[in-house]
Amino acid sequence: MLDNFNILNGQMYAAADPLLGQSIATPTGTFGPGGIAGRVGDLLITNNKFDRVILVTFCIGGTGVGTWSVPAGINSPLGNNATAAMARLAQAGITPGQTGVTFAALWMQGESDGGTGQVAYTSAFATISAALFATGFNGRIFVNKETWLAGVVNANVQAAQFTSIPNNTTPGTWRGADADSLGAGSRQSDNTHFTDAGMASLATLIAAAMAASGAPF
Repeated sequence: MLDNFNILNGQMYAAADPLLGQSIATPTGTFGPGGIAGRVGDLLITNNKFDRVILVTFCIGGTGVGTWSVPAGINSPLGNNATAAMARLAQAGITPGQTGVTFAALWMQGESDGGTGQVAYTSAFATISAALFATGFNGRIFVNKETWLAGVVNANVQAAQFTSIPNNTTPGTWRGADADSLGAGSRQSDNTHFTDAGMASLATLIAAAMAASGAPF
């Protein structure tokens, strides 16, 4: 069973693109074909990892890491989205530590940080992960290597995503997929957004990265 929990109203729906609670390309838009979360959820079920996957989506396309960071005493534009999501889940009776419940988060961002250095990106992400763990989140955050924009990648952000940030602990941060390994052949005419085949390849890479972290994935 694949569901979509909408953090805007705290209700559960059958998952279908475009997923509720996020702002990304739609399945039929110029730069579709929808989001990656549903594909990853499908793989987790078909690979017999879980009987049910609940997608809790709140991403905003085209945003930089600084938009999400939560420095002490500063109210960032999107920094409280994860806290709000966890609060909504708790209201619905879904909390970390429940028997049979596993929490995980996918961090898929970096294309909008072309001018961001490794230290700055790492520092910004540290506030984001700390805020999530402060809610009681007890799972793994899988961080993609994801910076490809019009055929250009950012080595500094890549280093942060795959070297500085992952600590391979639970709860903690883990390497996700190397999205930047999927080149122009997996991209649409803008050489940024994925084709349908590219999205399928990325979902497979993410599921494999999660499995590499060990049980229960």
